[in-house]
Amino acid sequence: CELHHIKFETEIELSQFNHDELQFSCILSNALDNALNAVKDSPIDQRIIKVMLKNSNGKTLLSVSNPYVKQPVFVDGLPVTDRKGHGYGTQSICFLTEKLNGNYQFIAQDGWFILRIVI
Repeated sequence: CELHHIKFETEIELSQFNHDELQFSCILSNALDNALNAVKDSPIDQRIIKVMLKNSNGKTLLSVSNPYVKQPVFVDGLPVTDRKGHGYGTQSICFLTEKLNGNYQFIAQDGWFILRIVI
């Protein structure tokens, strides 16, 4: 983020974490990589990534959001790309979230792309 002048905001409130750390870190890594690629070439004032990670009612909630310039394309509720060699991160996020018995949601709303995960 620093290299591309991207503002990075976090809100983390974890009192417990009872999930496979390797699988969750892969989810988070892919989500952050996707967000970084989405904003790194945006106008400088639109380069921001927001991460929220917290516990609520015995669940772990993760949200990664970033503004977009070009409207994302969705197929069956999942964002798709026409960029060669890309799109595997989203597939990995879905697979690993399901493996952890969680749910995911990808949203494009009011100029923001949002990934929400509950496990």
